[in-house]
Amino acid sequence: MINIIWYDRKIQNDENQNYIQKLKEEFSTEQYRILSCDNKEQSIELIKSNIQNNLILITSGSAEKEIISEKGYYFHIKSIIIFCSSIEYHRIWAKQYKKVLLVTNQFSHVIEKIKDIECGEICFFKF
Repeated sequence: MINIIWYDRKIQNDENQNYIQKLKEEFSTEQYRILSCDNKEQSIELIKSNIQNNLILITSGSAEKEIISEKGYYFHIKSIIIFCSSIEYHRIWAKQYKKVLLVTNQFSHVIEKIKDIECGEICFFKF
């Protein structure tokens, strides 16, 4: 089982809810569990309580920057995807974190990256 956790302070807006629905349509509930949260404490709790499963974290740029250092050491986080509007800005600081595999403003790229991970076409860690 792979957990996809999406942390965004605006997770409840219509656009993000549509994206969550797309994730649910793309990824089988037999292999994936999709969880969302809108606050830092809840996201950390979801990560801590799901250590038995591999985890892919999706987050907005501003939300991730505030907590990436806290989450980065959890071994079961296999990948972090930053879905944001200011990709150039977030790519600069995200380069220092091995687990950040994608910074994008295109949701189709998020889905493609998760599929690449699922198919084993990319490594979870950059070297």
